[in-house]
Amino acid sequence: MSKIRANLTYANVMATIAMFIALGGSSYAAIKVTGRNVKNSSLTYKDLKKNTLGGSRIKETRLGTVPRAKTLTGGYTGRRLLVKCATGTTPIAGACVETTARPGLPWSGAAATCRRHATPQTPGRRIASVTEVDGVTEIQGVALAPGGELTSDIVSSDGTIAAATVLDGVSTVGTTPDTFDGRRAYRCAYTPING
Repeated sequence: MSKIRANLTYANVMATIAMFIALGGSSYAAIKVTGRNVKNSSLTYKDLKKNTLGGSRIKETRLGTVPRAKTLTGGYTGRRLLVKCATGTTPIAGACVETTARPGLPWSGAAATCRRHATPQTPGRRIASVTEVDGVTEIQGVALAPGGELTSDIVSSDGTIAAATVLDGVSTVGTTPDTFDGRRAYRCAYTPING
């Protein structure tokens, strides 16, 4: 003990204490520092894991130009890339629906006409659904055709097809057989594309 006391100096004691603090302090911090100990919005980008920030935390106005963006979009502006409906149609429930009803046909004839409808040439051409017909008449204020309108929604039993038909402006739905006597007005709808 006397040998140790003889070699004890202030510098040796402080160096030993500093070594224990450095070793113990970093391991303490690794175990004890959590999200509660960090002040909100105090970390820099170097402190964050990749892809951990969501859209609500990023100010788009402070972002720089995306490299190669002009090449990737073909030089089109954002306005040019917006999805649009053609003249005579209106956007309803993710589709473009005709604002004017077509003259009455049986369901199969109406379906074939809508599939062939080529203005504009788009995918998913079909008869409008119950939801889309309701949307055109209620949201856009377009009048429902007298006698109701065919929809793409069908019921099949015993090999016969009956189309769901919107009968009035309060979403009353009935069925109509796919026959000449069951012909009704209809509207075509299509999936919108970039214009």
